[in-house]
Amino acid sequence: MNITHVNHSSLYIEGKNSSLLTDPWIFKNAFGGWYQYPYPHTETVKKILTGKNNLDIVIISHAHDDHIDEELLIRLNQKTKIIIPKTNNKGLINRLTLFGIDRQQIIEIGEDAVDLNGFNIAAIQDGNLTDEDFIFVISNERSTIVHANDNWREFRKETINKINHIFNANNSSEKLLFSQVGIADAYPIFYDGISIDEKKNIISKKLNYMCKSVLINMAKLSIAQGFIYANQSKFSMNSTKFDPYKLKDQIIEKYKIELVQLMPSDQIIGNEYKKTMQNKMSILDTRLRHLEDQFALYKKSHKLNLMPIKFHTYESEIPDLKSISISALPSVWNEILRGKLNIESIITGGLGKIYKPHSYNMKDEYIHLVKWTYRQQKQSKQDLTLPPFS
Repeated sequence: MNITHVNHSSLYIEGKNSSLLTDPWIFKNAFGGWYQYPYPHTETVKKILTGKNNLDIVIISHAHDDHIDEELLIRLNQKTKIIIPKTNNKGLINRLTLFGIDRQQIIEIGEDAVDLNGFNIAAIQDGNLTDEDFIFVISNERSTIVHANDNWREFRKETINKINHIFNANNSSEKLLFSQVGIADAYPIFYDGISIDEKKNIISKKLNYMCKSVLINMAKLSIAQGFIYANQSKFSMNSTKFDPYKLKDQIIEKYKIELVQLMPSDQIIGNEYKKTMQNKMSILDTRLRHLEDQFALYKKSHKLNLMPIKFHTYESEIPDLKSISISALPSVWNEILRGKLNIESIITGGLGKIYKPHSYNMKDEYIHLVKWTYRQQKQSKQDLTLPPFS
């Protein structure tokens, strides 16, 4: 099987005639305050939405916001099967159907492996984290991956036995483990009364513990190479005087011989890891450029002589002052680009910054941006501000 890391916990897996996607999180914020960091690359998202192998299966390991993107799910072919773990809690089924997913698309899977479209899939509850977060074991021909998601703690003996049983049943010669190592909650970053040094120490101890736990699981499963993911999110607000994400990267670097940090569009073909250059266009940048194009078309159709408008994030390079630049956090753009907010939330509501030539009066630009943005908001709800993918 060919595996492409989309971002965070999302893997795009291609078999001979079918494809599978895990835990998509591409277009929306999570928990109100997380955004994707880094974002998936446009070419990968395009492949998912328009690939020659229609997307047959989407696996949702659990109901956390960073593992379930309804904006993607509701736009998939109705033949796509949505795989979830079998539990007594029907909350995830209810959530999916509220999105508009047909109940007939949803398949619950437990520890007894099921064959679907060339993939053999089982869901195992380890229970070290919660009763709702499952490990998915996915096999295709002689390749088997352990999609552990947030289950980074040392697996229980019963879990190891169940996974090894699947390895043996599928005669797996290629075995891979994917596991979370990262900053996944507000503690201790947003807790008052804890000093900076204490926060650094708490984060460092936990991340080292996570890495060592993954190595233990690899040893018990006789897996030589492990892959780290589920750590590509960022808080919209961070009042700390240090960069916790840089600290995370420094700690993971110590384990780089056994543990590979996956980045968007990295691939594993067979047992061979192929690193991808990270200078490709992200899906966020593609959508922002498309938003610029849409306003340019509005100007042209109304024969308006306005200064060029550019949209970008705080983290991207600010264009020269021959244009007006409207800047915001990625979390704000996520909401604008899917039609939950519009540009007036920045230029009137103050959710971002505006850069313009110092002496330039942008009254006309402001007026027309406000007129245009409410029309554009309706369109963004329909197409997520995605350009046409041929």
